[in-house]
Amino acid sequence: MYSQEKEVVTMFRMNDFHVVEGMTWDEAVRIIKGRANDNLLEGMEYMNDVWNRYVDDQNAFYKGEKDEMIYGDDDDFFEHWCYECTAYNIVFEGMGQLFVEAA
Repeated sequence: MYSQEKEVVTMFRMNDFHVVEGMTWDEAVRIIKGRANDNLLEGMEYMNDVWNRYVDDQNAFYKGEKDEMIYGDDDDFFEHWCYECTAYNIVFEGMGQLFVEAA
């Protein structure tokens, strides 16, 4: 996800009941790649865009710029995207290990 102030990518902060338990690395990679023609990085960017569209939609609703929201709240969003968001977090965490300094 990108913050509005800086382009800082973070993991999705999900309630435990939205996390898909037992998802493996291979399943997570397959799910994310499936969102971007078998390209892992583009799949991660796609999920960032999904979240940004949700946030933009919420902001527009609360500013009175639109009458309806796509998702009612975070719970509704994660109910629809729990597999993809769990997969994103697994891939994000796994990729982060590539950049950890050796102790």
